[in-house]
Amino acid sequence: MKGKSFRRLTTFVLVLATILSLCGVNTTVADAKSKGSVVLLKPTGKYLLEGFSLTESMVRKTVKATENGKSIRFSVKKKQTGIGKTIKPSKKGKKKLTVRVNGRSVSASVKVNYMTDLYLKKTKLIVVEEEKFQEKNFRKNSTVMAGYQKGKDKKFTNYKIKAAKTVKANKKGLFPVTISYAGKNDSFKKTIYLKVVKKATSTTTPTPTPPTIVPTREPTPPPTATPSEEPTPTATVTPSEEPIPTATVTPSEEPTPTATVTPSEEPTPTATATPSEEPTPTPTATVFHKLTLNGAEVIRYEDGKMNAKGEFSYNTHIWVKSVIPLGQKFTKYSDERGEILSYDEIYDFRLKGPMTVTANFSSVEEEKKPTVHFTGQGIEVFPALKTVMIYLSIEIPEGFEKQEYGFIYSSENLSEDEMTLENAKKVKDESSSTTGSADFTYSARFNNQAIWDAGEYRYFRPYGIVKDKNGDLITIYGSIKSAHLTLSQQAIYDPIQQAA
Repeated sequence: MKGKSFRRLTTFVLVLATILSLCGVNTTVADAKSKGSVVLLKPTGKYLLEGFSLTESMVRKTVKATENGKSIRFSVKKKQTGIGKTIKPSKKGKKKLTVRVNGRSVSASVKVNYMTDLYLKKTKLIVVEEEKFQEKNFRKNSTVMAGYQKGKDKKFTNYKIKAAKTVKANKKGLFPVTISYAGKNDSFKKTIYLKVVKKATSTTTPTPTPPTIVPTREPTPPPTATPSEEPTPTATVTPSEEPIPTATVTPSEEPTPTATVTPSEEPTPTATATPSEEPTPTPTATVFHKLTLNGAEVIRYEDGKMNAKGEFSYNTHIWVKSVIPLGQKFTKYSDERGEILSYDEIYDFRLKGPMTVTANFSSVEEEKKPTVHFTGQGIEVFPALKTVMIYLSIEIPEGFEKQEYGFIYSSENLSEDEMTLENAKKVKDESSSTTGSADFTYSARFNNQAIWDAGEYRYFRPYGIVKDKNGDLITIYGSIKSAHLTLSQQAIYDPIQQAA
């Protein structure tokens, strides 16, 4: 009897459990009944992005919990919800999310915006032949974008990289890197080719002392309106008591037609003289300049020569790379006056004159800020052409947008606090909003012969206007340099007190 009673009781319990489960509701839009209240977890209608790592913020934006129609709090558990894992949609294009509400697990299925394309937007990476290829450097210096079924493309990081462990160039001097991701509807693969940098056959020996600044004795190619080094002077005489410079902006690496920027104060009537009336300095020999490196080495140079002393010819395009001490991190490059030159570990520039480049290191990361500064010798004076050549560089890190840049000038020896856009004359070049770095050459003409006969000074300072991530405009300045208008082809780095 006891055995039959036990079997009957067991059968009754199973039947009762089956009836209760059929009567209850436990679907992807789950409910939890507690003391007569109904708790629901529902999608908000917002999408998750395929391929991104799931975060708590994403969960809270895509689902909401309600009790009897009113919103209530819910908790997100890392393992239960899948925080940190890659978002992969089901065949129906959805992702199941599970959270905790009133101590119970409830779930909801959220739509996933799946990927349709994967591509490389830009890369700042330079690879050196025979060195180890580092995936970390590729991800740090490259921007890979993912296109989606709906909405704008987003920066994507959850891709795989396939490349040789050691950098070796193909027949075209390029190194292939393949990026890929297996999506819901397709597998995306993109092979890009990076230019391989060959190590220089000989390098400059770093010395701890900055170079001595002296005027170059040998003539330097005169200023021109095009990126070429061959002079094409055009003399313009402007009847004006205070000379106004005309700045020609010439990006050092872009052989595009130059744009002439003319200040609004410049008088309109002009008289043009023939080029034959003004002598043109002709270089008789190659001019070499000393490059002093501290904590860095030359890994490549183009468009120039290097002599036995380790000096480079004028306008040589040079790449340098830091030599990082053990336990330290590269932060930036600076010049002999401490001005920031670049935040990129591989820094390239055109050598316009004697120059010191120092690599800075630290055990902690350093915040990157926009910078503008003179490059190379900074200023060259050509009295025969009534022209001052001004070389400057601007660098805009991510998080900022370039709005405007150029230089200001004055006939007065002002302090850094005084020499601002409000107190000096401005020559600017309008620029589209962008990040990155560039070198520029301005050809400033002072057409009043009297100031050259009197041997007056002019003071110059580069400036830039950038927009930060909050949309606020910020004005940045470089150091002040002076030019004496009778000493030909000189480089003066610090302001000189004008004689009475």
